[in-house]
Amino acid sequence: MSAKTSASVSFFHSSFFRATLLVAASVLTVVVSMTLFNVHTTTELALTQLQQQARGASGIVAKQLVGPMRFTDKLQLGKALQDVVDDPSNFADAMMAVDEKGEAIATYAAEGADTAELAAMAQTIAGQTSVVTSEDGLTIATPVTSPTSGTVLGYVLSHWSEAQTDAAIAAATRTSLIVSGLILVAAMLVTSLFFRAMVSLRLGRISTAMSSIAEGALTTAVPYTGTKDEIGHIAQSLEAFRQSLEQAEATNRVALMRGTALASASTAIMLTNTEHEITWVNEAAVKLMRVHAAAIQARNPDFDPENMIGYRADRIVEGGTEIAGEMDAGARTSLRIEQDLASGTLVVEANPVMTADGTKIGHVAEWHDITEARRNIAITEAIDATQLRVEFTPDGRMSAANVAMCVISQRDESQLIGMDFSRLVRVAATGEMAFEAIARGESVIGRMILSLDGQELLLNGAMTPVRDRKGNIRRVVTIGTDMSEIEARESRTRIERERLAAEQRQVVDQLRDALRHLAEGDLTQSIREPFQGDYETLRLDYNNATSKLREAMAMVLENSSLIRTESGGISRAAEDLSRRTEQQAATLEETAAALNELTASVKSAADRTLKANDMVALARRNTESSGQVVREAVQAMGEISESSNKISRITSVIEEISFQTNLLALNAGVEAARAGEAGRGFAVVASEVRALAQRSSEAAREIAGLISDSAGQVKRGVELVGQAGSALDGIQTSVAEIVTFMSDITASTTEQSAGLSEVNTAILQLDQVTQHNAAMFEETSAASQSLAREADGLNETMSRFRLGTQQATAAPASNFRSTRPAAAAPVTPPPAEPTAPAPVRAVAAAPAPAPRASARASNLAVKHAPAEDNWEDF
Repeated sequence: MSAKTSASVSFFHSSFFRATLLVAASVLTVVVSMTLFNVHTTTELALTQLQQQARGASGIVAKQLVGPMRFTDKLQLGKALQDVVDDPSNFADAMMAVDEKGEAIATYAAEGADTAELAAMAQTIAGQTSVVTSEDGLTIATPVTSPTSGTVLGYVLSHWSEAQTDAAIAAATRTSLIVSGLILVAAMLVTSLFFRAMVSLRLGRISTAMSSIAEGALTTAVPYTGTKDEIGHIAQSLEAFRQSLEQAEATNRVALMRGTALASASTAIMLTNTEHEITWVNEAAVKLMRVHAAAIQARNPDFDPENMIGYRADRIVEGGTEIAGEMDAGARTSLRIEQDLASGTLVVEANPVMTADGTKIGHVAEWHDITEARRNIAITEAIDATQLRVEFTPDGRMSAANVAMCVISQRDESQLIGMDFSRLVRVAATGEMAFEAIARGESVIGRMILSLDGQELLLNGAMTPVRDRKGNIRRVVTIGTDMSEIEARESRTRIERERLAAEQRQVVDQLRDALRHLAEGDLTQSIREPFQGDYETLRLDYNNATSKLREAMAMVLENSSLIRTESGGISRAAEDLSRRTEQQAATLEETAAALNELTASVKSAADRTLKANDMVALARRNTESSGQVVREAVQAMGEISESSNKISRITSVIEEISFQTNLLALNAGVEAARAGEAGRGFAVVASEVRALAQRSSEAAREIAGLISDSAGQVKRGVELVGQAGSALDGIQTSVAEIVTFMSDITASTTEQSAGLSEVNTAILQLDQVTQHNAAMFEETSAASQSLAREADGLNETMSRFRLGTQQATAAPASNFRSTRPAAAAPVTPPPAEPTAPAPVRAVAAAPAPAPRASARASNLAVKHAPAEDNWEDF
């Protein structure tokens, strides 16, 4: 049964629907039958009860109507009949009172009731002494008899309606039907749920499991296999069937996986029967045989790589038939044959294929082309013989090393394996660690430096990362050559070549330096460092030539120095006097500037004192105004206090008025209460007036309290303002004293300013006289320097040459000339303003540096300076 078939069963054709429908019909039949029987029984019981109630009630009414009937009191009879009919506990809808002859005395009927039946019965009951009833027992005629004589006074006829009884029965029947329906629905629901849970759902789940198994989902769990009923037996049978299918599917899956693996394997695989005839080959075997088909066909022309099914596999290789015969005879269980062909080398490995019971059903053969592997082995051996070959892990640990690596590292391979080289190998060109470049996925090609045991070995080769199919680095292969010895030989050759070049460079550099000094006039420089080989003669000849030239120039320089010394003495004397005069002028200038600043400061202080005096006077006037304001504030505070007292008296009056109004409202309420209903409205008004008076009284009390607090605060304010007025009076007195003191200070400061101005004028006049004297000394110094320049004319020419020990005499002359470039013209400063000495300072300071520089120059030229005199003190 497929899932489609299971899903095609409609709900109305399902076992669940049919069983539910059958149960519903059965329950409905029972419920309807019992309901009808119950209605019939209830109706009969209600009718009997109604008849009994009618007879009993009629008898009671007959006894109650003895008096009215005796006196034929129609009013009382009618009222009694009305009470009975209108009583909801009675079901009578019409009653009639008749006399002993059947004549109607009083009649009362409910709305819609018919009294014809009562009138008809009244015509037939005359002379009856017992109760007369109709056929249905609902129309009753009861005789009214005298209790003393037993005489019939009349009859009471009543008709009892079944409508209320029928309505009650109908309501009860409806309720019963509703309850029965609910019970039916509940029973149906419970039954259907039970049937659905116990039968339908279980069968549905088993059906779903069966459909899944039919579609191939053999791992589907079969439910309800542990139950003991029929459904459990069905589930157990289905589970056994599923397990058998699952085992068969597992076997097929394994076989399919093996077949797919063999077909898609990269290894060439052949399957043969027990006769070694090929029954199946994969694509890899076909490709392999295509490569070597020509070599195989040279021995077996009938071999076809495109049609190998049925061909004997033992004929492909030489000697294969004999070895296969040994396998068939049991001499060996497997074979391995290595065959060298013109196209390469093939290796075949064959093993028997056995069934579960150990029966051999054929062979499986694996073919390998080891041509490339042998070539790689040969290449590796050649590399190992001439170069080092190393393999590292991605983190820099060595995993394999050849003999060359062991030799240069002086370690066994076991010592090298696992050793961390991540920080020992770096790129020679950049100095970068090689494994950092490897980590970025780059190959390192060229020269590398291996730091090992404190030595650095130079390697030339390549470090290449080996990646897996995901691009991750699995290992690092390094192949290189030890370049350390070659580099050492090249280094020695390079050093020798550099030595020869250095000797030549020394000779050229020394001669270049010596000739440069000679061109600059320096005759003291000689070549002191010996030259190598034949270059030494060149050095000696140069030194002899410069020595003789230096002796000749020294004699000329000595004569010019005598002339320069005499002129220098005159110049020094003039310079010394000029320098002291300038010092005196500078001192006077500084004094004038200081006095000028002091005068300005005193004048500024006087001006500020005047301003301070004005400010103090203003403060005094402000203080007097503040005192007046404080007095006015005290007066205002007093007026506020009087106003508060008046308001307090007004609030007292308001409170008394509120009290009187409250009493009046109370009296009005009492009078309104005495007036009763007529004074109710006035009582409400009196109550409102009383409440208003009460609120007015409370407001007056609050205002009185606030005014009392305000009066206290006003009093406190008056005291504080009075204290402020006293403080202002004290301040006013102090300010008056300060005004007097400031006036005295202003007068004194003005007098000091006038005196300092006079002193400043005198100092400025003295400074001008000193400046004129300095200008005269400048003229004298210029005349002496004119003579010195004539002597320096010769010295200037000789100063271009440096002669060793005589250099101390020639050098100062140049310095002496260069320090006085513009000292010939005297400068007469203009008269300075008394209050502004700055222009005088500028004129006097301009020529000052020249004499001082001249003095320094003369001191350098003279070996023995004269002793200082008392000019410095002046």
